[in-house]
Amino acid sequence: MTKYLALFLFLVGGCSTLPQQTDYFKEARLAFNPYDRVGDRPTVLNTAGTTGVLDTSSSPCLTIRSRSRLMTPLWPEGTVYDISAGSLHVVLPDGRGRAQVGKLVHLAGSTFASTQVDDLEPIVREECPGPFFAVSTIDMEK
Repeated sequence: MTKYLALFLFLVGGCSTLPQQTDYFKEARLAFNPYDRVGDRPTVLNTAGTTGVLDTSSSPCLTIRSRSRLMTPLWPEGTVYDISAGSLHVVLPDGRGRAQVGKLVHLAGSTFASTQVDDLEPIVREECPGPFFAVSTIDMEK
């Protein structure tokens, strides 16, 4: 009986040193749209769209990989990551959508004009792959 108790304590003690669930996810940088800020939201949301997989593996930034290209979404300020049920999600502010990283999603928004790239944060311009897509809403593909 004592050896089973010792084995149980060893296993339980060993579990406390395992990495937290969040350690398994690479949380890539979220690039923010300089024209969609808290307190200064656009009055009209753009509705052009693109579909692809949210990807954290090919850049220090969260990207969307479609059949034909890789691009960086520019998220509304206030967008955050959320880990729930063992999955990493991107959650937009103001109820504008939520989607799981690594899954096929549809982004509504607009392409970001090359003349506006200078308005992006320097770290985004230097580290995130263009082209850029200004996100208005996000939906998981069914």
